[in-house]
Amino acid sequence: MILAAHQKIVVGVDGSAGSIGAALWAAALAERVDSPLLIAAAVQQPVIYMGEPAYVVPREV
Repeated sequence: MILAAHQKIVVGVDGSAGSIGAALWAAALAERVDSPLLIAAAVQQPVIYMGEPAYVVPREV
C-alpha cells in the first residue's frame, strides 16, 4: 500500500465488534506509515414517543 506523506487514515466506529476491529487495524496502519488517524463515531439517536404534550405548571398554582 502506498500512501502520500502523512495522508490521513479515516475509520468509522459504531460500537460493533466489526467497527472496533476496523479501528484497531486503522490505528496499526496509521502508526506503521506515520500518518494521522481520524476516528468518526456514530451513535444511534434515541427515539422518544410522547402521547401527550408536556405542560409547565406555574409555581403559583
